Formats: sequence, structure tokens, C-alpha cells
Amino acid sequence: MALACPPLRPSPKISPQWMRNWSSDSWFNGSTQTPKVRISWRARVNISGGRSCVWPLFPSRYIYSSDMTDVDPVQLRELWAKTLKVRRDPVKILKSLEHSFVFVVVLAREEEVEGTQTKIVGVGRLISDGAFIATICDVAVDPAYQRRGIGRKIVKYLVKATEKMDGPSGFAAFPPPLARRFFWMIGFRYDKKFYFMVYQGKLLDNRDANSLDSGTKVPF
Repeated sequence: MALACPPLRPSPKISPQWMRNWSSDSWFNGSTQTPKVRISWRARVNISGGRSCVWPLFPSRYIYSSDMTDVDPVQLRELWAKTLKVRRDPVKILKSLEHSFVFVVVLAREEEVEGTQTKIVGVGRLISDGAFIATICDVAVDPAYQRRGIGRKIVKYLVKATEKMDGPSGFAAFPPPLARRFFWMIGFRYDKKFYFMVYQGKLLDNRDANSLDSGTKVPF
């Protein structure tokens, strides 16, 4: 029988048992299922007479959500502008999330924000064919909320969600200069076997292709 608990006081009749509580709601995007996770630590305390109650120990400050109803594209545009120095159209932001294999937004609880509006303080997404290739991109955390482990948890969320959906087991990232140190700190490394190449908007015609075949020097 779980009861509402009075203020916790030391007592020889109380024996705490530590628990980690996960509460989740699920939404479906095509054939994929991704959770909204709220993580908190609580203590279940057994009181004499076979009764028990639960105290919250560390209130959960953030919600990690993959629910499109939690997405505010205007907030995401401002977040990416502040962190990654890119400007994006809100309509295209929604489209990019809808077509991502997994995405997550981090919501600050109301007591962390002035007023009652929920604030998006972090974001990340993963694009994949579901079998061979998985790329983590657009990871960003509001500067006021950095150094709290949010970015690391975003990447972990994306990886775990992909593994649960039997997706690729290897993950790549092509971070901009501002994000490279972060990815290095969480375990990503350069791979000299691969080069990141950007299409410049002009395909080679047959004559250019033949010149490459005949021995034209390329920069790698």
C-alpha cells in the first residue's frame, strides 16, 4: 500500500530502498516507436505495519521527448541560430524532424523558466536508412543550460532509440567546428579512411570524367 509521505525524518522503523523511475508515453511515426522519457530518482520507504511510501529525491528538471506535439519550430530556429550559427525556415524544420529516423527535444520544466511556457533547451536528430547508415546531426544545447550533461544524454537517447528499433549499430557525425570538441569529448574520433565531401552543384560531363580517368590529380 503506497501512501503520501510526511517529511522524511531518520527513524529506526524506516528502511529506504532506492529506485530509478522511468515514465514514458509513446507516439508512432510510420513503423517507428519513440518514447517520451521523464527520469527521476525516488526512495521507497517501508514503514512499520507493512505500509510504504515514496519520496522524490531529485526532481526531474528536463523531459526528453520525441513527440511532435512538443516541437516548437520557432524555438528550434532560435536555438540553432544561437548555437550552430545557422538560420532555418520553421516549415523546413518540421519537415526535417518528421523525416528523421529519430529525433529528441529537451524541455525545461516550468520552474526552470520564467512564466508557464515550456522552453526547448536542447535538440538532436538522427537520419538513417534503418539498416546500414546512421548519422547524428543538429545536436544543440542552449548556452544557459550547457555543462549539465544534456548534450551527452541527447546523443545517448538517439543511439539507444535506434538500437531498440533494430537500426544500424554504427553511428557517424559530421559536426561543424563549434561542435567538434563536444563530439570528441563523448567518444567520436576522426576516421582517415573516409572524406567528407560536399556537392558543389555541377555534375561532371563525360569529357570531365574522361580527363579524371586519364590521370588528372585529385586532392586526396
